[in-house]
This record gives sequence, structure tokens and C-alpha cells, in this order.
Amino acid sequence: MDSPRFISTLQAALEEMFRMMDKDGSGKLTYTEFRDSFRTLSYGLNDNDINMLIALADEDLDELISWQEFIPIGINAIKTFYSRNIAKG
Repeated sequence: MDSPRFISTLQAALEEMFRMMDKDGSGKLTYTEFRDSFRTLSYGLNDNDINMLIALADEDLDELISWQEFIPIGINAIKTFYSRNIAKG
């Protein structure tokens, strides 16, 4: 999960997801766009997980999540939730 190839592939997928969910092309996601983007993933995220991600991602508290805020949180979240789901078996 920490291999450079995995991280690169995951980042590319998140970049594409960010572009698709940024409906107005502003370069920032509203909380609704952010929630919708993570609900589309099949990593077993529930609303509490997504709310936690929003709290972590919106570092400047402007109620928008920029590209720079999104990518590190997205990578770490997917790795964490993927590992959690593997452990659940």
C-alpha cells in the first residue's frame, strides 16, 4: 500500500475524481461535492468517516476543499479505510 506505484496510481485516480466532482471548475470542492465524491468510492465509507475527512481536509475552515487539501487526505483516507475493510475480512 505504500509502494510508489500504488501511490501514483491512487493520486491519478483522485485527480480524476476531483476534476469530475468540481462541477463549477472552481478548483475547490464544496462539502456536498466532497461528500458525493467519497460516497462514489467502494471503500465502505460511512457518513461519520466522510465528516471526519471534511474536518481534516478543510484546514483553512473556508468550507471549501482545495486540491492541495484534498489529495493528501484522500490518499491517507483510502489507505486507512482499505486496510480497515481488509481486516474485517
